[in-house]
Amino acid sequence: MKKRLYASPAAAFLLLLQCLTVQAQDSRQVKEPVVPPVCQWIGAKLNHEQVNAQQGSAPDTQRLQAAIDQCSAGQTVRLTAAGNNRAFLAGALRLKPGVSLLIDGGVTLFASRFPADFDRGTGSCGSNDEKGRGCFPFILMEKSAHAGIYGDGVIDGQGGRKMLGSSESWWELARRAQREDKHQNVPRLIEIQQSEDIAL
Repeated sequence: MKKRLYASPAAAFLLLLQCLTVQAQDSRQVKEPVVPPVCQWIGAKLNHEQVNAQQGSAPDTQRLQAAIDQCSAGQTVRLTAAGNNRAFLAGALRLKPGVSLLIDGGVTLFASRFPADFDRGTGSCGSNDEKGRGCFPFILMEKSAHAGIYGDGVIDGQGGRKMLGSSESWWELARRAQREDKHQNVPRLIEIQQSEDIAL
């Protein structure tokens, strides 16, 4: 004599859900991120008061970008304190493919408040218009792999502070764009495009 087993619709659904869950698990072997070898050590030349007193273009942009450009894939640029100086002030930075950034604890990488330091060449960064996207991001990683941004330091976009030459902050500009149904031209803090295996 054969017996048939019947399950309620709820029990059948739970059984199906368990089967799908088992099949949907990620089978990759994920390892703890490891900071790549240091290619360039860069000591801070500014303190927080000097950053707060910014008057013009960010002074650290060129030397940070030069250090990044000198590194090979699989290496990192390390930002360190130098005596009482624990701050860097930069405009748009582009990490080469495979190059990482390491910010030591107690060190802060500040984004410039000067819109021209991020402008894409149209003069629209720091304004609202019909298009948007007039600013380069603060940190761009593009077509990169096996890289990252590491450390116990801080990245401060200064979004709540007034832009130089303006009565608005980046955030206030963005809010006004919403009210006016326009697009904001503000830099994104970190933008990662067409990249894989990036650690933050």
